Amino acid sequence: MSGRVVITGASGAMGEAAVRALARDGRSVLMACRNLEKAALVRSRIIADLPEADITLGLLDLASIDSVRAFVASLSIISGLSCLLGCFCLRWSPTPG
Repeated sequence: MSGRVVITGASGAMGEAAVRALARDGRSVLMACRNLEKAALVRSRIIADLPEADITLGLLDLASIDSVRAFVASLSIISGLSCLLGCFCLRWSPTPG
């Protein structure tokens, strides 16, 4: 795989692991996150371990169609997009009864 990889939910544990693995493999990664402050901390940890990593941040809140539209519009200017990886978690809680 070559080109840029977009990872949603990249500031969570699974997302961070995916970003780290892909960056270690030399991939260019765009972390798509709704909380850029949290994403910046994750990026800093990865860059501390992998200083040559090419990791950028993008604002994306999958609960907001306006955010999704803006994010997709920003992708149109990125050449070489090769993969979109979703690393978000769904939580299920059984209801009593």
